[in-house]
Amino acid sequence: MKDISVILTGYKRNYFDKQIRAIKSQKNVNVKRIIIWQNENHIDISNLRKDGVEIIKSDTNFKFHGRFTLPLLFQTEWTAIF
Repeated sequence: MKDISVILTGYKRNYFDKQIRAIKSQKNVNVKRIIIWQNENHIDISNLRKDGVEIIKSDTNFKFHGRFTLPLLFQTEWTAIF
């Protein structure tokens, strides 16, 4: 089974609970990390850390570029970006 990291984009979105449950329920992949990339600070998502989710916040809105540079830092073979 392949290891995978997952990046979720957090810009004015507040439906992460449903997404995280769906990701964690996957049986065909081994999800090593779930990371939320948050451009600016429009909503408080700090409560998601209790579920083992990593949060990376940027005061600057780097548009889509930020989330696509993150996989360069991961040790997993695969990365899914949603």
